[in-house]
Amino acid sequence: SKYGNVATFLIRRGANVNQISKNSTPLLNTIKYFYNYDSSHTEVLEVLLENGASVNARNDEHKTLLMLAASNGKCKSILPLLLDYGANLNDQDNKGNTALTHAVSKGCSQNVSKLLQSAKNTNDLVNVQNHEGLSALMFAVKERGLNIIQDLVDHGADVNIKDVNGNTALLHALTHYIEQTKEIITTLFKAGSNVNCQNNDGLSPLMLASSECLLYPISVLLDSGADVNAVSMKDNTKTAISFFPCEHYLKRDEIICIEAFVERGASMSYLNPYFVHQIIVAGKIAVVPKLIRHGLAPSDVKPNRLLIRDFNTIPTVSPLCVALLVGNISLCRYFYENLFLTNSDISSLTCNKNILHILERNQRQESLDFLNEISSQPLSLFQLTLVSISSTVGSSPGRELRVNTLPIPQVMKDKLLFQSEVVPLNIHSESNAAEFQFLQLNRAIDEYSIFVDNGYGVQSYYGDSSDDSYNVDDDYYGDYYS
Repeated sequence: SKYGNVATFLIRRGANVNQISKNSTPLLNTIKYFYNYDSSHTEVLEVLLENGASVNARNDEHKTLLMLAASNGKCKSILPLLLDYGANLNDQDNKGNTALTHAVSKGCSQNVSKLLQSAKNTNDLVNVQNHEGLSALMFAVKERGLNIIQDLVDHGADVNIKDVNGNTALLHALTHYIEQTKEIITTLFKAGSNVNCQNNDGLSPLMLASSECLLYPISVLLDSGADVNAVSMKDNTKTAISFFPCEHYLKRDEIICIEAFVERGASMSYLNPYFVHQIIVAGKIAVVPKLIRHGLAPSDVKPNRLLIRDFNTIPTVSPLCVALLVGNISLCRYFYENLFLTNSDISSLTCNKNILHILERNQRQESLDFLNEISSQPLSLFQLTLVSISSTVGSSPGRELRVNTLPIPQVMKDKLLFQSEVVPLNIHSESNAAEFQFLQLNRAIDEYSIFVDNGYGVQSYYGDSSDDSYNVDDDYYGDYYS
């Protein structure tokens, strides 16, 4: 070709094939300036290499010609040529990336295959990490290159290598999860990914999946042996269920996920108390007894970041209080008869003027009747004592241990742990009605402006979250847990 002839002509007249200009050599420039690479450029390379051009020369980023070629899908034909002339597969640039890493990051699957086939020891090559601890497999996961991922795994990629932040390939996949990530996760599981590893922030794969309520990953993780009660190494008050999202409308997937956790024996003492109130407002009350039997205890929550703005006139709301405010009397009776109560339920619920005003304004006559009923038939001294002890013990993680160490009869311990129901929950009479009321409430958003924006461009039934919103880093147990 004319390019090859020109190169030969210049070399014969004394051109230096290794001349450095602007931190580059003629060999490096063949890739730099010929992005639309074709066969004519290969002749130039051959001429330069035949005349002693250094195949491992580097540019100002310490990249070699092999790295530049590997990241260009049109240069697959010259990779064998460069390797035949001694190009070093294991060279790393100033960020620690190899030619394989560059090929993977650009999604050049054919280049990846050629490099892997050329390596004498693929385990050494495929598991090289750059200065951030990122391996070729992690780059492939980020780029969602399923074929490349499989190729790397087949050539010995270690799925459990961690980067400088403690993340494995699986954690990277879950951090940037989309629908097509399912196959990637399945491939990583089959390759032996550790489902219980944690990164430097104390987050496991199950915790990350729970924070976005990713139904498929959660299901696969649970089936693969993920520990539902593993405590975060960064915060021992949190397990995976602590990370369930609590600042949007309750979705069907979230109920499915929480029930899956219950079936696997997850301790509900780690569940964010706001999530329970979400369930009550949404009318999905069938799951409530299951949560209670698995360690959920009653707690008061500050209402300024919960549910409807009108509730902000109430200092704290308990599960019973929320059930009253949304008019679910079946759930009210269940809580009351089974002593799933807080001190505020005993001391101020029946005489709280703000609560009464809200119930009257919203025409919750059944709730008002229920309050009149329990005020005329107060709890016994024994029942009051149990509620007082329950509040003193607290609802934070470790409640079961604290209860079992109390010097009280076993029958009282069982009641404090809600192991036997005095009255079962009647979900048939009101669950559908409560859910219908919830849907009606949603439809009234624009008309009555009772919901507020949660900062993500969608409407929420939470209060103003600009300065008091819950996120996975918050200590949501607050002062009312001890």
